[in-house]
Amino acid sequence: MKQPNYRTPGSGAVSFAAQYAKGMIRAQALPVIVQLMAGELHDQSDKRIKRCNYCGYWWRDDSLRNTKRTCSPECKTKVKSLQQAERRADHALLNPKPKKPSHLEQYYVWWIEYPFWIDDYQMLKHTWKYESMKSNAKIEHIEAAKKRGEAMGGRKKPNYQVPYGGGEKDDQAVKLHKVSLRLPKSDRESGEVKSFNIDNVNAYLREKYSEEKLQLEAKRAKRQRDFKWLQ
Repeated sequence: MKQPNYRTPGSGAVSFAAQYAKGMIRAQALPVIVQLMAGELHDQSDKRIKRCNYCGYWWRDDSLRNTKRTCSPECKTKVKSLQQAERRADHALLNPKPKKPSHLEQYYVWWIEYPFWIDDYQMLKHTWKYESMKSNAKIEHIEAAKKRGEAMGGRKKPNYQVPYGGGEKDDQAVKLHKVSLRLPKSDRESGEVKSFNIDNVNAYLREKYSEEKLQLEAKRAKRQRDFKWLQ
């Protein structure tokens, strides 16, 4: 027997299964649903009980002529969507849309030893992005900028890693790291710098953050320490 292709059950299949699992919890309803999917619970002689053509589950057809093939309107809509997709795929396979040739395929003879363009306008239209025309003065200016950049070490600036350990080597590294700072001119006098010390850090954190937040940060710090230890 062919195995049905199960999808998200429709409302008709859900209502039909609810009759057999009414009042049960999940653990109790699971073996009942398995038997129901295998067709072991319903009356086999009832011709109105059938499988849905879309979701694949059992349901009962309450229509007058017993001609429905899907358990719900949403399953019927999805079946039509699948049928339309299949028809479009078959049409595209049997009647492929001709591919429009590109400008290169139309005007550029590339398959011979010495390629050439058939149309000068199409050649200029294609190559202006890669071979833009420039005056001699502009070319000299670009070459001078390239040489000037190479003499200065290129455009890429060196990456400085500044340790703050306090040793002699660290102090030397800090001296080699040059930082340029330009402060705005102002007549204002600098204000008083205020500082404070926290005597009990744990009490300050418990007052500022909730207990759940502190537990979450403690777990995150522990995971970070374990990760560094594994590295």
